[in-house]
Amino acid sequence: MFDHPMTEIGDLAALDDAALIDAVAGWVRAENASCARKLAVLAELFCRRTGLPADERETWWIDPCAALGSELGAALGISSGLALAQTHRGVALRDRLPKVAALFEAGLIGDLLVRAIVWRTELVTDPEVMAAVDAQLADEVGKWGALTVNKTRDAIDRLIDAHDPAAVRRTRTAENARDVEFGSPGDPLGFTSLWARMYTCDGAALEKRLDAMARSVCPDDPRTIAERRADALGALATRRTLDCRCGADDCAAGGAEEVLPTAVIHVIADQTAVAAARSELRLDATPPTTTSL
Repeated sequence: MFDHPMTEIGDLAALDDAALIDAVAGWVRAENASCARKLAVLAELFCRRTGLPADERETWWIDPCAALGSELGAALGISSGLALAQTHRGVALRDRLPKVAALFEAGLIGDLLVRAIVWRTELVTDPEVMAAVDAQLADEVGKWGALTVNKTRDAIDRLIDAHDPAAVRRTRTAENARDVEFGSPGDPLGFTSLWARMYTCDGAALEKRLDAMARSVCPDDPRTIAERRADALGALATRRTLDCRCGADDCAAGGAEEVLPTAVIHVIADQTAVAAARSELRLDATPPTTTSL
C-alpha cells in the first residue's frame, strides 16, 4: 500500500525517536487508507442491496436499508444505526466526492475531516456545483494543516459559500437558542455549574477578559489558571478585580478589592451656575463637624 515498511509492535523498542515519529505517521496514513476502503465496501453493498428492482423485493418483510443495517451492524460490531451512518458516508464519498475519496484512499486525509466534509456539503444538490466543490476541496485540504473543529467547519463553509451560498449550513434556530443556564442536579455542595450559548464574538470577548483577569495576579497565587478563570467570572459579575491569594502584604497585585467603575456621570450647566457653585464652596469652607456616640 505504501512505499515504506510498516513497523510492528515488537520492533518498537529498537527504534530511535525519529523512527518512532515516522512509524506514527506511517500508521496514521495506513489507518486513513483502511477506513476509506471499509467505507467503499459498505457503499458497494448498500448500492447493490437498495438498487434491487421492486419485484425482487416484493416478499421482503423489512426495508432493504434496515436489512443491510442489521447485517453490517453485526459485521462491524456496532448498532445498525451507526453502521448505516458509515455506509451513507461511503456512498457520499463515492458518488458526490470522488476526488476527496481519492485522497482518503491514499491515506492523505483522516476520517474526522472526511466526516466534516460529507456533513457540510450535504445540502449541495446541483451535480455541477458538487463537482466543483469536490475538486476545490481536494485541491485545498492538503494546505490547511492542523485546524480546530471550528476552523475546519469555517474553511469548508467558506468554500461552499463561494459556489452555492444557499447550501451552507446555517442554523437559524441557534440564534433563538441563546441562553445561559445555571446549576445541575449533579453539582457538588457549594458549587454551581454554568452552560451558555452566545454569539461567537461575545464568547471570544468573555474568554479574553477572563484570561486577562486570571493572569493579573502575581506568580505566587496558588490557584491553577482554570480556577482563576472561574473566580474571575465571579469577580466580573460583582464588578471587582480578581483578588490575589498569595498571602503577601506587599503583593504587587494588591488592591484587588477595588470596585470597578459602574457609571460615568456627565453634568451639563452654564458658566454662571458653575461660577456660583465655586464661589459658594470658597465662602463656606468650614469643615463638617462630627459627633462621637
